[in-house]
Amino acid sequence: MTHITIALPDDVAKQYYAAAEKLSSHLAVLGQTPDAQTLMRFTLSAYDADDITESFDRTLRNLVGAPVPDEPDVWIFTPGFEKAP
Repeated sequence: MTHITIALPDDVAKQYYAAAEKLSSHLAVLGQTPDAQTLMRFTLSAYDADDITESFDRTLRNLVGAPVPDEPDVWIFTPGFEKAP
């Protein structure tokens, strides 16, 4: 098993803690509920290499304004956006 330590923005961490609280109220009858760290592990383990690659590719394309591969005519920011007045 590989162990990692990552810094999460507070807003992101709050979402996991809020989800853990909601699950605690729903799963209390079982006597065992997931904590926020377990939910984070679960989320990270749900992706394979293709999912991760697609997510990063789409994010980077959004950041630089490149067209999305499956939507070649759709631009998040059109070319020349940075030159707009």
